[in-house]
Amino acid sequence: HGVTADEVEREVAGSRAALQAAVAGADTRTSASLADSLVAAVDRRSVVTAPADRLAFFEQTAATLTPERVHAAAIRLFAGSGPL
Repeated sequence: HGVTADEVEREVAGSRAALQAAVAGADTRTSASLADSLVAAVDRRSVVTAPADRLAFFEQTAATLTPERVHAAAIRLFAGSGPL
């Protein structure tokens, strides 16, 4: 069956809306919230990025998404015979 273009578009639109909301609210983040993000990033061994940077990266990635690529990634993700 695979993934349809409508499914990809729906997920991209939802993710885009969440990231745009984060950009819109970036200037209202509290110092405590930013500090929590920094501590969590250390725990996860990741980096903290600005909401605008996350949106820009998303837009670059979203532009490359096709139903075929998403389907191929899902097949790789669920390959194997592990427990469900």
